[in-house]
Amino acid sequence: MKITRVEPFHVSWGSGRGRSAWVRIWTDTGLVGLGEASPMVHGNASLEIIASAFTPTLLGADPMEARVIQDRLFHEHIASLTHRARARRGRAEETRGPLGVLCGEMSPSSTRLRLDWVAPVLLPAVNLTVALLLSAVVVLLIGESPGRALRTLASGAFGDAESIGYTLYYASNFVFTGLAVAVAFHCGLFNIGAEGQAYIGGLGVALFCLGAGSWPTVLVVPVAIVVAAVGGAAWAFVPAWLQAHRGSHVVITTIMFNFIASSLMTYLLVNVLIKPGQQSPETREFAPSTWLPQLHDVVRALGWEIGRSPLNLAFVFSLLAGALVWFYLWHTRWGYELRAFGLNATAAVYGGIPPAATVIAAMAISGALAGLMSLNEVMGVQHRLLLNMPGGAGFVGIAVALMGRNHPLGIVVAAVLFGALYQGGSELSFDMPKLTRDMVVVIQGLIILVCGALEHALQAPIEALFRPARAE
Repeated sequence: MKITRVEPFHVSWGSGRGRSAWVRIWTDTGLVGLGEASPMVHGNASLEIIASAFTPTLLGADPMEARVIQDRLFHEHIASLTHRARARRGRAEETRGPLGVLCGEMSPSSTRLRLDWVAPVLLPAVNLTVALLLSAVVVLLIGESPGRALRTLASGAFGDAESIGYTLYYASNFVFTGLAVAVAFHCGLFNIGAEGQAYIGGLGVALFCLGAGSWPTVLVVPVAIVVAAVGGAAWAFVPAWLQAHRGSHVVITTIMFNFIASSLMTYLLVNVLIKPGQQSPETREFAPSTWLPQLHDVVRALGWEIGRSPLNLAFVFSLLAGALVWFYLWHTRWGYELRAFGLNATAAVYGGIPPAATVIAAMAISGALAGLMSLNEVMGVQHRLLLNMPGGAGFVGIAVALMGRNHPLGIVVAAVLFGALYQGGSELSFDMPKLTRDMVVVIQGLIILVCGALEHALQAPIEALFRPARAE
């Protein structure tokens, strides 16, 4: 049996979830069946998801032949059909999708202008500029020079090799937590529990390092990576299971688990793991063989010299984690299913994606990434387990993911920015006494507010600025 044509006979583009496209399926033996593309997706969803939601109903065909027809329809006809239907709707009215998607009809005879670079590049840059201008107003109000404050901030973060090392050390934490939040975002989940997941990952790493004794470093490091990831994933599993099977909102459960993790750590460090003979809530120092190598030592072994800083191999691990997340989300079937579920859960389920397994997998990966953050602090810098080990990095990761547009490359750039704010802010409070540490936190908060919570506030003006640029 050979497909001769696929004939659309009814296309309806209603609002919301009412979009559908019906076709007649013709073969060399005549009319074989009818098909309906009713993906129930929003207007800015991927055409791939529309195609994957298409299932023809075949009439009177052999089951094997029906399967062949279904496969051929999926691969050869459906994507182009839905694209043509969407194009017809676009000629009637301009697309009102988010910035970075097709932004309106240029002319009846031309293609639409794509502004894919605006959303990931221009919008964050404009938001950051606005945030710095607001910070300059704050500096003026307390009687200091905004120009001097900016120069001090920049020199404190990037003025020499040691400052850069400290900036990248802070950025390592934010890359891990930013990736953790981004993976959950792509699945339509809001993981606010990275702080607690990092806590439990650090607890597992500390217990392993305390028991490893004189194990060689080449064995300690890979095992510690696995332990940290498993600890974070395990702590994220319970909220994920509750979300998937009981409908408990993941935002509420992950916040609660942050407090549970904090209370558990307090109890263990005060009553169980505390070093004998001391009152400070921390464990004893680990054996030197369990420490992560410092990057200045690694570079010195290669014949180079850089300034001493707490920067260690965890920074390299964070970059590798970003590359793996990018590959997983955009180059594997599982990542495609995760993103499809996040775009529209109903369409994803209609296309055969298991909802519970997808939610649990996304949260487990997110928790594992958050748990890996503990390598930087526990093994790389402190060489012991301290109370409040994450230091708020789990919450900063939310802003980093938002500013980085949930893309690994953008997250690395945003993490370096926030690392510069942390390191440069410390120098700022030393050199300009009026700008206390609390004022630096205010500046950081303004950047988080504008680049995170108000991320799309300037979208409409920028969109209007580019809309007149039409191809004739």
